[in-house]
Amino acid sequence: MSREHSFFAELRRRHIFRIAAAYAVTAWLLIQLAAIALPAFGAPHWIIRVVIGLLILFFPVALILAWAFEATPEGIRRSESARSDEAASPHNRRRTGQVLNIAIIVILAAAVGVLAWRLTSRNSDQAQTVATGTGAPASAMAIPEKSIAVLPFENLSTDKNNGYFADGIQDLILSKLAEIGGLTVISRTSTMRYQSHPGDLKAIGQQLGVTTLLEGSVQKAGDEVLINVQLIDARTDHHLWAKSYTRTLNNVFGVEGEVAEKVAAALKQRLDPAEQARVTAVPTRNPAAYDAYLRGLSLATHTNGNSPEQLAAMGAAFRKAVKLDPGFALAWARLSSIDGQLHFGLIDYTPARLAQAKAALDKARALAPNAVATRIAMADYAYYGRYDFAKALVAYRKVLEIAPNNAYVLASIGYVERRLGHWQRAIDYLERSLALDPRNVNTLSQLGWSYAALRRYAKAREYVRQALAINPDDIDVRAQLANIYQNEGNLVQAGRILVDLEIPPGDRGSFQTGVFQALFTRRYADAVQTLRTTLRNGNTLSPTTRSTYYRILGFAERLSGHGKAARQAYAQALDALQAAPESPIVLIISAMAEAGLGHKAAALAAYQKAMDSPRVKPDAYQGRAVVMFFLAVVQAQLGEKTRAIDTLGRLLARPPGSALSLLLTPATLRFDPTWDPLRKEPAFQALLKQYPATPGSTSETAETTR
Repeated sequence: MSREHSFFAELRRRHIFRIAAAYAVTAWLLIQLAAIALPAFGAPHWIIRVVIGLLILFFPVALILAWAFEATPEGIRRSESARSDEAASPHNRRRTGQVLNIAIIVILAAAVGVLAWRLTSRNSDQAQTVATGTGAPASAMAIPEKSIAVLPFENLSTDKNNGYFADGIQDLILSKLAEIGGLTVISRTSTMRYQSHPGDLKAIGQQLGVTTLLEGSVQKAGDEVLINVQLIDARTDHHLWAKSYTRTLNNVFGVEGEVAEKVAAALKQRLDPAEQARVTAVPTRNPAAYDAYLRGLSLATHTNGNSPEQLAAMGAAFRKAVKLDPGFALAWARLSSIDGQLHFGLIDYTPARLAQAKAALDKARALAPNAVATRIAMADYAYYGRYDFAKALVAYRKVLEIAPNNAYVLASIGYVERRLGHWQRAIDYLERSLALDPRNVNTLSQLGWSYAALRRYAKAREYVRQALAINPDDIDVRAQLANIYQNEGNLVQAGRILVDLEIPPGDRGSFQTGVFQALFTRRYADAVQTLRTTLRNGNTLSPTTRSTYYRILGFAERLSGHGKAARQAYAQALDALQAAPESPIVLIISAMAEAGLGHKAAALAAYQKAMDSPRVKPDAYQGRAVVMFFLAVVQAQLGEKTRAIDTLGRLLARPPGSALSLLLTPATLRFDPTWDPLRKEPAFQALLKQYPATPGSTSETAETTR
């Protein structure tokens, strides 16, 4: 090959490369501009796909033309002609290359400008979402076309006590819609915060991320029931479909399925045979059982996170429903889940309650093994009843195959993944749940706890503030924000949040957050007074909560120098535990109370029994690391300083990623009076140097705790 031929071949390769690069960048720029401009003119989404397809199709054409023709100072010429002496002169070749390079640079600059504008716009939208706490989508393009929210149904009955009937009908319709795979359905926890017939539908649609809203009303008079429903396009306020159903209590069954079918048809969503069967299934034909079931659903509709009292009331309603109709599979499934949660939450941590959950599940499986509610109950039992997190994970994922819109299931997978120590997956599923339930304060709060457990405090506060933007009066969430500041080491900011916060003394961590704020800031008398007042007036406290408060009271009295009062409080903590079924938390409280009384053998025996519990071992979130923390507390109380410091060192060496980080951080190590007996030890001072305080620990905090 001649040198001249090699020269021209190299030039052609460079020319083709420049053309390919320019085409690729230009194509990307055109796609971005199309994505911005076309929706503004109302163009359908498929137009963008056509643009992308044409640009891909013409790419090889551009390369062929680049091979056949070259740009020269005299214009576009065939490659053979472009090799003339004049066209191929070094000066002209250099000038042609410079022109192409300038063109590529200009196109790249434009592309970078478009990309920067889109990123800035997206970040601005996200910042606005965080600031307002609305959870609104960044743009209308983010809202799925076939998406719906079912607003609370209005109770038009003369007897306002019939409101439960409207709530229950709304919940049944929503549940049926959620079983249609092609629809995006917002959970009731988000919709229940709105009125039955709100004014600004467009704003609500944007806040919930839906294109359509289903409104309804229910009027119940004696045995007669009138149900009105209407489907509205949230973007235009245009009515897509409406219908009235006049029924009696003996034939009202199945209305929810009829409504779900009509809504799906209006949204042009076809049902496959399995979906059709699920949607049209009638749960019961017993009016009294149906009524009891609707009462249970109404109780669930008006809760965000379940208190012991709410769970018990729901369980009673579902238990009545299955008593009236033993073939009511849906009620059996719900009852099993409620009993499992009562057991798991230590509200009724007894073998009898667990057996009830299993018996109800067996009934549901025998009657309707493939029903969504039954499959959820199976997963709930594995999670809440057996602590078999791996099995629960598989079961919940199977539910998603037939009910992909179920926010409860998505959140449950997140909680199970967290128990298994899979933090990113846990957060991903909780955020997916939040997309279907954007105003769920409990999910936002749990995301806050998750990030706090990872010591990502800024992110934790972001979610907690979103929750407070939705419900500024939520005491538990406000206390959670204070707790995050405590763990960072910013006791001043925590105190500002807690100063005017009147926290009820029930079974809630928020009350303890306030008490420990007093202990952290060395206001021992305030802590003692708060605890004594609460214990004196708290007749409704559970045995576990009462014993916990007595244990903390004993600690506060000892810090105050009141040894006799401290011993009395520790003894009362042990007495209160006599009425509580044995569980890991009961054993931990017992260990700390025994240590407070100086009973070393009894304290260590109770601790070891807690550590050996089958509930502790598989739990990466609230398991062995958390129990080890309380071992350090016991060791410090017993005066075993070397062992306590060694235990603390092992705990601090663990990477963040469990509830341990909600109990022990490098910041709390510095001001928690639990560790006062260890502070003068050189090994403890070495720990303080090895684990510096978090950025949230300020000089202002240090002044507070001296």
